[in-house]
Amino acid sequence: MNILSLYSNFNKYFSQINFKFSLPQRKHLSTFAEGLLSSDGKKTLSDICKSTMFPKDRVFKNKLELALDTLEDPKLQREKESYVLVDSWYTSEKFINGSQKLGFQVIGAIKSNRIFYPDGIKNKLNEFSNKLNKI
Repeated sequence: MNILSLYSNFNKYFSQINFKFSLPQRKHLSTFAEGLLSSDGKKTLSDICKSTMFPKDRVFKNKLELALDTLEDPKLQREKESYVLVDSWYTSEKFINGSQKLGFQVIGAIKSNRIFYPDGIKNKLNEFSNKLNKI
């Protein structure tokens, strides 16, 4: 039994949001609610967020850094030309440049709001696409 079951109003509220949030989101939200209820007014939501959301003793890598670390693995077979296929999340300047330094060419989708520089001219992909359609 968790502390929320002791408070019928909160329990009813969490039952109603059951279909609006994913299970991890509900668990995360219930952690904050339990922290507020069990602190007897001694802690604010900000206090609880600081202690639960930001681990003080760890440094985390983001998805791009983890992907580049994977490409650095010496066990990967590299041919004369090696390619890495990625989704649009990874088609950033940092990942593309990092991949090229490691000897990989990147193939991937590009988000329509990306800015790129064909022939040194700044363009958004969606605007550039519209120009091409008019030709």
